[in-house]
Amino acid sequence: MAEIPPPTLTLNPFASPIDLTTAGGQKTFTRATAGSSEKFSLTNDPTNAENFKQLIDEACKRYCWGPAIDDIPVEWDMNGNVTRTVNIMKDFRSITLAELVIATGQRFDCEFADNVHDFRIVNTADPAENLARFRSVLVGEWILNSLSDDGRKTLRNNAKYFEYKNTDGSIVNDGATILLLVLQKIMPSTKVGVTTKKSKLMAMDPSKHNQDVGLMIVAMETLKTRIEAETGKDYDDFLLHLFTACCKSTNSSFCRFATDLKSDWETDKPGSPSTESEVINLLNAKWNNECVGAQKDAPDPKDPKYLALFTALTTSVQALSQKVQTIQRSNGGSGSEKSKYGSGTGNFTHHDIAEWRKKNNLGDEVTKDGKHHYWCDKHLDGNGLYVTHHPLDHGKHPRDWEHTKRNGKSSSGGSGNDSSHKLQLNETMKAALTSNGLSAEKAESLLTSLQQENGLDFW
Repeated sequence: MAEIPPPTLTLNPFASPIDLTTAGGQKTFTRATAGSSEKFSLTNDPTNAENFKQLIDEACKRYCWGPAIDDIPVEWDMNGNVTRTVNIMKDFRSITLAELVIATGQRFDCEFADNVHDFRIVNTADPAENLARFRSVLVGEWILNSLSDDGRKTLRNNAKYFEYKNTDGSIVNDGATILLLVLQKIMPSTKVGVTTKKSKLMAMDPSKHNQDVGLMIVAMETLKTRIEAETGKDYDDFLLHLFTACCKSTNSSFCRFATDLKSDWETDKPGSPSTESEVINLLNAKWNNECVGAQKDAPDPKDPKYLALFTALTTSVQALSQKVQTIQRSNGGSGSEKSKYGSGTGNFTHHDIAEWRKKNNLGDEVTKDGKHHYWCDKHLDGNGLYVTHHPLDHGKHPRDWEHTKRNGKSSSGGSGNDSSHKLQLNETMKAALTSNGLSAEKAESLLTSLQQENGLDFW
């Protein structure tokens, strides 16, 4: 007994024949012809054209347009045998409108008299031909429902090429011809289109995707797929553009990762990725697993709140710098020292120094006026002066003073108060920065930058 083959399993509900005499069939047809939510006008605007083309590609697969637009016969020999077929999605630049009108006329069994096309449909009992006709109508309705009012008006100017009169007197639209008209209208030549897409890949930057590298990679892969579909060739420079774009990320951790990965890939380092998909997977994994959360927490440098905070901190640091420089001047450094440490103003004189500091009457070190002082004989032209640095630290920047390690005392206070003040100030400033969205690393970098710009060390 012959084995009965299992029933065919249809995974796509739109692939099965749609019976418009049933409520379910009508519902399926309505979904398949609803069109895109965004409505398009038939212009050659690059952005709109690319978006519409992408939606058409997706609808073609989702709603199974194949029977209506694939393998359409356009040429026959003397015996009526098909010698050439076209796929509208792939061949829309090479097929002419006249060729397709004749081909669809054959599909609808229209009559030709002296090469004049009769747009009246002739009924057929051929299931395959009926399916092709039905799918073609479905394609046309989806496209029409995706157009704006202006887009419909533009398309209707060519209605004589795609409107057919059915046997019941109703007018139906041939979607295959509509599809050709739309693609030829919105899509540029292959050379121009590919060049534009390559330029977009070369200029890709995370900033164009709100610093979201994951979204940027998806956009780049989409452009690559379109380039390869239009040229029929692999786009070998894609990884070069991908690495270049990823290395522009403002996320320092991801940027370092992408740079190292690029180096490993270029040098064929053992264990490095060998295929494009492996590179993309590694970049996506790094971004999604380690960088997404940190990126969301980081402030936008262009955010008005961030700019206001930065301005306020800069102003505060500059004011603090002036105060510290005043303190440094009061410590009585020589002219060369004041120039070196940014504490001189050109107006400093011996009269600005308290008289008790000019004579060694209190021993080698003394606590006075709330500060610990040392006698250093290298000041006032060798006459000496009580100052806050140890004699062994003379000529050094305050941040390089090391006498506290030798005697356990602070040069700027008997109990190390100024050192602790320095630490507290640094920590307070960092806390203010981090509470406003900066990472600890960026806060430290900002404070260092401000200190260097203002000639200031918090001591």
